[in-house]
Amino acid sequence: MELHAKHLRVEHGGRCVLDVPELRLQAGQVHALLGPNGAGKSTLLNAMAGLDPALSHTITLGGRPLSGWPPRELARQRALFSQEHTVPFDFSVHDIVEMGRYPHVDCPHPREAHLMSESLARTETRHLAGRLLATLSGGEKARVHLARVLAQITALPDDPQPRWLFLDEPTAALDLAHQQGVMRLLRALASQGCGVVVVLHDMNLANSHADQVVVLARGHIVRAGTSSEVLQPPLIRAVWGVACERVQLPSTARVQREWLTFP
Repeated sequence: MELHAKHLRVEHGGRCVLDVPELRLQAGQVHALLGPNGAGKSTLLNAMAGLDPALSHTITLGGRPLSGWPPRELARQRALFSQEHTVPFDFSVHDIVEMGRYPHVDCPHPREAHLMSESLARTETRHLAGRLLATLSGGEKARVHLARVLAQITALPDDPQPRWLFLDEPTAALDLAHQQGVMRLLRALASQGCGVVVVLHDMNLANSHADQVVVLARGHIVRAGTSSEVLQPPLIRAVWGVACERVQLPSTARVQREWLTFP
C-alpha cells in the first residue's frame, strides 16, 4: 500500500513552511525524515498522518484520499507517536496503552485481553503496567506511548492491509540501548509489512535502520533515497553545516558496513 502526497504546501502566517511537490512512501519500509531544526520534518509527518484536514485531499493512502477515510477507519489504519506526551489525569500505564484500542471497540481482536500486555512487552515496559504514567521517567513514558501506538495498529488476523506508524523523534528521550531496541522493533514491523515514517536526528540510526532517507531543509525535500545514496559528506555539510566522513566497519552479517563520524 502506497502513501502518496502531491502538491503538499503548508503556510503559517503567510510564510511557507513546507512545499513538497510529490512524495511516495511504500509500506513494508522504514522511511526516515532528517533535517535541521525547523526544516519541516514534523510538519510533513503530521500532514502525511492526516492531522490537518485542509491537506487531507492532497494525500492518498492506497489510492484513496485521506479526506475520504472515516475517522475511525483511518485510526485503525495508522497511528501517530508525537513529541508531546502530556496526559492531564493520573492514568495508569495499562490505561494509556488500552486507549490505543479505542478505534477497535466495535471489532475487538480475538486476543483483545492480551494485546495490552503484549504491546508493553515489545517495548520492555510490561513491568510498569500498574504504575501511574506521571511517576515514570521521560524515557519510560516514551516507551509506554510507543506501546500504545503498537496496540492501536494491531489488526484483526484476517485483515491483510498493511498498517502505518508515524513517529516523531521516538528515540529522543532514550538511552543508547533502548534507542537501538526501538529501531530494531521498527525494522521488524516493516519486515512484517508495516509502513514506518520516523523523524530522527541521529544520522547513524537512520543509516543503520532506514530503507529510505528523506532530507529536508527550509521546508523542501533536498534529496530522498537510500542512506548510502543520501547521507554523503557533501550533502551533510551543505544542509547541516558540519563536516563528516563515512568510514568502513568490519564486514559482518549483523553490522552496518559504513558509519558516519563527525570530527
